Amino acid sequence: MGGFGSGRRGWRPKQEDCRAIDVNRMHRDGCLRPGYSGRWYWTVDDEEIASIRFAAESKRVVLDYRYRFRGGDWESVEEPVPLTWTDCHLGGRRPWFLCPGVRDGRHCGRRVCKLYSGGRYFLCRHCYNLAYQCQSENEMDRLCRRADKRRA
Repeated sequence: MGGFGSGRRGWRPKQEDCRAIDVNRMHRDGCLRPGYSGRWYWTVDDEEIASIRFAAESKRVVLDYRYRFRGGDWESVEEPVPLTWTDCHLGGRRPWFLCPGVRDGRHCGRRVCKLYSGGRYFLCRHCYNLAYQCQSENEMDRLCRRADKRRA
């Protein structure tokens, strides 16, 4: 099946462990209208643990937040994230983020639904090399997950 180097040997950070911004949720909540500004926040047990401010423009969303690396000083970050829209088959339009990241010296520009906070900026999971939780499961974990799915 897999070629040279395939398998589950290396450790990669998980996308489930990062804060994410979902363009579809923003669109559903009316947050992508030009001129709209608001706040996105994350909670654990109904307690706010992080937040970010944003402002929607016609072709981009500007994220405004503070970042601290390993207990250092807080730093203000203003990150513009381009938006693009595609037509749906049954009418309407669907929004996408264009990843503002740079990987291996090249601009990413990947069309994605979610951006993750794996570092100083919100980037796609490919730029941060994030894995899904199920990609690091062993055989027993996979069997248990499948059994739980069938029970549900």
